[in-house]
Amino acid sequence: MRNLIALAYFLFALLGCDTGGSTLIARATSNGHDTLHARTRVHAGIGRFECIASDSGRCHYALFARECAPRQPDCRELAFERFSMKVGDSREIVGLPMALDLCVGQHEHPATSGPDCKSSQPDTALAASIEAAR
Repeated sequence: MRNLIALAYFLFALLGCDTGGSTLIARATSNGHDTLHARTRVHAGIGRFECIASDSGRCHYALFARECAPRQPDCRELAFERFSMKVGDSREIVGLPMALDLCVGQHEHPATSGPDCKSSQPDTALAASIEAAR
C-alpha cells in the first residue's frame, strides 16, 4: 500500500501537481568548516535523507513519532527508525508519519536518546521536527 501511494504522488509530480512537503537542513559549522550538513525532505510520507558533510564521515539519524498510538505512552522515547550513511549518500524511506521528530549527528545516538537528541557524545547532534502538509 505504501508503494502504491508513493507511485501516485510520483505520478502527480510528473503532471506538475505539488502536494506540499517539508525540507529541513541541519548544518553545524566551526570556523567556517561544516562539521555536519544534512538535508531531509518529507513529502507525502516519503522521506529523502541526504548526508552532505560530517567530520566523522557519516551522518547518523534517529526518527521518532510525534504522536503515540493508544496504549503506547512511551513511543516518543524510542526511535522507530535508526540508520547511518556515508557522506555523499542518500536514502529514501516510504510510509513516514506526517509529523515526526528526528535527530541527526556525527556519531550514533545511544538507544536511550529521545527526540530531544540528548547524547553522551560531546559533538554536534541536532534535533528537528517535521510536519508535512497534508
